[in-house]
Amino acid sequence: GSELCPCVVGAPGTYGVTCQPHDMNNSECGVIEAPKYCPDKWCYVDPKHCHVDNTISLLREDAVTYSYATCGYRDQYTDEKSAEKLKGQTLRVHYMANSGGWAGNFCDVEGPASCANESGTGPVHHFLTGIFDDIGIKVERTQTIPAIVWEQGLRANPKIGIFDLCPWATGMGYLDICVAGFIHTPSRIHSSRFISLMSSPVFLVAASSEQDEEWYTFLSAAFRPFEPETWLVIVAVVLLTSLILTIVEKVPGGEFEDMSFIQAVGKGMYKGMQSIVNGASIFEPVTVQGRFVSLGLGFLMLLTVTAYTANLASFMMVGRVSTLEVTSLEQVERNGWKVCAHSGDVEGLMLNRKFPERLIITMISRSDVLTSIGGPCKAAIMRQEDYESGLQIGGLCHLKRVGEPLYSISVGIPVSSKVHWPLLYHITHAFYKGSWTQAIKLFEPQPFCVEDARKEDLEAQPLKLSGMAGPLVITSVLVLIGMGMHVAFCRPRRGAPPEDDGHGAAAGATSPTHGVDLEGLGGGGGSEAMNVSPRFKAAYSIADSKLQDAMMPMPNLLAGTVEGHHSSRKLAGWEPEQKREPCQDAPEAAQRQRLASEHVLEVLRFESEQHRLTSESLQQALQRATERAEEAQTRLSEEVEAMRTQHKELLEFARRTSAGGAAGGDAAQQGEVQLQLQLELARQAEALKASNAQQEELLGLVRRLAAGRGLGADAASPAPSGRSVGALSGASP
Repeated sequence: GSELCPCVVGAPGTYGVTCQPHDMNNSECGVIEAPKYCPDKWCYVDPKHCHVDNTISLLREDAVTYSYATCGYRDQYTDEKSAEKLKGQTLRVHYMANSGGWAGNFCDVEGPASCANESGTGPVHHFLTGIFDDIGIKVERTQTIPAIVWEQGLRANPKIGIFDLCPWATGMGYLDICVAGFIHTPSRIHSSRFISLMSSPVFLVAASSEQDEEWYTFLSAAFRPFEPETWLVIVAVVLLTSLILTIVEKVPGGEFEDMSFIQAVGKGMYKGMQSIVNGASIFEPVTVQGRFVSLGLGFLMLLTVTAYTANLASFMMVGRVSTLEVTSLEQVERNGWKVCAHSGDVEGLMLNRKFPERLIITMISRSDVLTSIGGPCKAAIMRQEDYESGLQIGGLCHLKRVGEPLYSISVGIPVSSKVHWPLLYHITHAFYKGSWTQAIKLFEPQPFCVEDARKEDLEAQPLKLSGMAGPLVITSVLVLIGMGMHVAFCRPRRGAPPEDDGHGAAAGATSPTHGVDLEGLGGGGGSEAMNVSPRFKAAYSIADSKLQDAMMPMPNLLAGTVEGHHSSRKLAGWEPEQKREPCQDAPEAAQRQRLASEHVLEVLRFESEQHRLTSESLQQALQRATERAEEAQTRLSEEVEAMRTQHKELLEFARRTSAGGAAGGDAAQQGEVQLQLQLELARQAEALKASNAQQEELLGLVRRLAAGRGLGADAASPAPSGRSVGALSGASP
């Protein structure tokens, strides 16, 4: 054995000498289901020299004890033998009635008293009766407590009550068990052994009054389903996801392709917040990675709206709220208010909360505590089972529990020392089998104040951040998948050498953004094989606009160029009704865009050359028209001068004819000459008018051509040589 408890010396092989399983050969251990102690080792020890667990042997007359502990085993033999002591035994049992609550024992008597002609009913009675039946215990029900016990109780406490007297009876051995719910107070534990059955919380109970909710609580009701930090996290995740979705879709063919980065971010933030309002993602992603991110955002919105809607109804209800007249035990003590409590709870109140005894009104019956509120007491101290059973009276639903429990008390049964250990063994096994839980459920009352019970059970609580952990994690995973695909498929090829465009283009002929250098289009500049950038599109749109303006006056000349121009737009995927390839087919899309870019460059160079030739042709046509106009002006001036000379000759002839007619008196011949002169002047005036109209038409054509080509006013308005036709108007007779 152990040095702390050596085994007795004896002949080897002797029963109880040295540490051996001495009971293996007994008849009790020779069965199939042998007791647990059979293989355990033990030996006899001298109790004077043993300082570990040892038990008096009933088989020997000397003072020798036996010990399993000295051999390294726990004493299961004593436990089992002690438990078997109760089988078939008769126990003296005294049944008492609790004065309140519902979890004790109850008889048809007033107040705390002994049950006269019955054993009672309730969870404690039901539980112990089941154990008695299982073990086979015979019950000897006692009606009274011996007078000698009364004398001892009165010596200990002159104000002793019946519930304090029964523990003295078990402690002195006059009773084996007191059946009822007894609080484990220091004085009762001092008088008897106890076996605990349950723990009961003690509350402060006070009256409440109802009033309408404050107006500002209605304003915040829409935001109360979630806690503030939950709102902040949801909004932050939505905005971050929207930003990531904007970046992912800011690629060729993406949802935000045609916007600047600032515009795309602003639109993405707006759509993210709008998704919260709509309860679903309103993004329309084109790329595969964008769809993953949008799926995560939509999942978050679905669960957010579901949780929000589930909690919103209770917060939006407009009604009346209860306000407690007493909010804490400290307030009661500070104001000097009286508190009612049962005599069994007074000691616990003073020990646990240091509450002054002068403010406590002691009640004999537990059922009277709740009804005293509003009368002699401002509030009450009572166990939860007393509060629940007290509400069954009716008309007391305005009495509410205040805050958390003040403390808890242990409730059990007093037993004699003779039956304490074996009965505790059987009660513990019954607890593990669920017998006590079944007894509690059998007698537990239904809530009387249904509305209050429903409010307490279904009271809406703001959703904490931990409640949204699942949706946030799933959303984060989908966003990370989308970002990973974006990085894998859409990142630029760093360090890749520029490819030859087929026209001897040198590296570095492109812009920093991999767009097209429009300054080199006319001179055969090259372009690297790349994705088409917004700068390329902007440059192309400007060139396209200028080309269309140049083709307007000459549709037939450039018909072939226009057809090639539109075919290049379709090949590049820039027609308004078409969508560019998204980023998910990055290798194939890059190859197609490279070929389209090369074709576009070829078409643009051809169109630029045609535009240059067209401009030269217009210059030559304008020069020829100017020369013809000058020639026509010269001829017109010469004709005008000849007509002036002829006009003078006719006037001179007319004067000579008039002089000759006056001398000869031939009036008829003079009239004929005047008529011919007028006809000749009219013919010359018609010729001048026709020449003037032709000159104005030529000059108008020159001005329109010059204005359409932007050649300048000096080239479009050559100064005519000689006098204008309008100068002749004053020279006519």
